[in-house]
Formats: sequence, structure tokens, C-alpha cells
Amino acid sequence: MALTSGTINFVTFTRDTIITDAMEDLRVLLDGALPNANDIVAGTRKLNMLIKKLAIKGRLLWCLDTIPIPEVVNQFVYTIGPGGDVDTYRPLRAFEGSFIRKTCVPPTNDIQLRLLSRLEYMQITQKGSLGVTNSFYYDPQMAPSPFSAYDAALSKGVLYVWLAPSDSTRTIYLEVQRPIQDITAADQTFDIPLEWYETLTKNLAAALADRFEIPEERLRRIKSEAAESLTELADWGAQEQAPLFFQPDYRAGYGYPH
Repeated sequence: MALTSGTINFVTFTRDTIITDAMEDLRVLLDGALPNANDIVAGTRKLNMLIKKLAIKGRLLWCLDTIPIPEVVNQFVYTIGPGGDVDTYRPLRAFEGSFIRKTCVPPTNDIQLRLLSRLEYMQITQKGSLGVTNSFYYDPQMAPSPFSAYDAALSKGVLYVWLAPSDSTRTIYLEVQRPIQDITAADQTFDIPLEWYETLTKNLAAALADRFEIPEERLRRIKSEAAESLTELADWGAQEQAPLFFQPDYRAGYGYPH
């Protein structure tokens, strides 16, 4: 009787393995040969570009996170990022499903927050009005603080809440999409599910192809297979399985809430 392995997470690949596989797919490595130092440098650079590009493929399920943000009296703007009001990574997006919880005094009931568009938030006339926060707008800035110069290493997102909290008894739990971690060393594994490894290899091969003399016919096939693989996997890896419902929005006019 045949037996299965009973193992589901044994296969892991490091940075150099993915680069080697991509170059083998391009047929630019001899059997048993390894990439040289220049190939590793170029492959690492392209890998990190590809990893960052995955974020545009939708709401990647393994990157969803919840960031707690303790509210401060009268404060309706919070920076999120290195050295910010919330000292963590800069979220790429914030989502519906965020909620506020009264954490200092029972009961600890959760109240859903409404996600506002930029236009809706800008049309609020009294942004500093006090009360219990019921809405928010998230701006994924690329600067250390609002209206300051670009700094990728210190960039922070900006969370705007409405109403401004009238006390400090509540905490916002912000549903966000975090960035995918960079690859910085040869022995590191990837911050992506195992199901993405082949797609990553195919797309790295397509990204590296212009470094080598690849016949145009093969080059078109390589790039086509890479794009198809990425589309197919993104359709699976960025979708939840819960049912989706639609309902009318009965708010009267723009600019709600005021």
C-alpha cells in the first residue's frame, strides 16, 4: 500500500535557489553550474522588485493584519510607520472591517468603523468635532509626516478619524494590508506562500531574460507564461471564500458625515 509523506511544508526555497531555477529555465546555466556574483546581485534586485509588485494584485490574504491604535483625546490624525504615532510598518491599504473597542471600561463592545473615500473625508466641515469615532480615511503617504518631503525609509501612512475622540477609553483596530518583506540575504526564505514559488521563478526568469541573448520566440513564450501564471495565482491568492452581498447606499448626497 502506497503511503503519503504526511508533510505539507517541507519544500522551501531560498533566494539563490529561486535565482538558479530562473536561470535554468532561461537555459543560460550549464548543468550543475551556479549563478555568478553579478547574476546574484541582478537576480536579488529583480526579485525584490517582483515582490513589491505583488501588492498590486489585490488583497493578498497572507498580508492582512490588524493594527491597534489607542485613541488620544482631541487627536484626529495619526501617523503609522517607523517613529510615528503608531511605530510599525507603513500599511499599504486599510479596509472595511476595522472597528473601535472601548478598552478601559467594560463592556468591551466592538463597533464597526466606516471607511471613507478621500473625497468624503475632505468634504467633512467640522473635522475636529468631538465624540465617539465612527469613520476613518487612510492615506498611504510616502513621507515621514503629512506635507513633508519623500523619504522611503521613514515613510508613514496617515489615518484620519471622525469624530475626534472625546476621551481616551477606546482603541481602533485597523484592518490593513502589510508590505511583503524584502529578501536581503542568501539563506532567507520568502514572505510568500509555497504556492507562489513557481510563479515567482517564472516571473524572475522573464525579468532576467533581457540580460541574456534569448531568442525572441522563446522570450515571448517565457514572458507569456510568466504573465499567465501570475494572473492565475493572483485570482486564487487574493480572494476570500465568503459570500458577497450588495445593498443600496441610502445616504443623501455627498459629503456625509457632516
